[in-house]
Amino acid sequence: MADEQPSPTADTTDLGWALDQLAAKPGVEHALLFTSDGLEMARSRRLGKDEADRAAALYSGLMSLQASLQGFESFGGQELRLRHVTIDLKAFTVLLFTAGERTSLAVVVRGDSTTKEIPGAVTDVLKMITGMKPVLAARDRARG
Repeated sequence: MADEQPSPTADTTDLGWALDQLAAKPGVEHALLFTSDGLEMARSRRLGKDEADRAAALYSGLMSLQASLQGFESFGGQELRLRHVTIDLKAFTVLLFTAGERTSLAVVVRGDSTTKEIPGAVTDVLKMITGMKPVLAARDRARG
């Protein structure tokens, strides 16, 4: 019986090239793939390692806050599926997406949330996530 190779995941595959492609889109400053517990998995070239580490920790906290919305009855008992979280700053907009199992993707776009590049960035990220979903996952580190 041949040994089966595990499926590629974000922690076993270099995905920097895919994030560089996102960062090359109009208005996009950089992109970051991170785990639900705040570890950087991949980053675009223009984002330094130290900044990526800090951003991954911060963004994972924001994503966990969003996930806690699912417990609120005020949403009519509907299942809430995250589309994306938008952080609207004066000079930049941070878009946070659920990417794969145990991962999320952050894309920083120059300008506020009314900037014309935001819809294009959202579309580009969703296409990437749809096309690469299995490899965007991270293995469960708690299992050893």
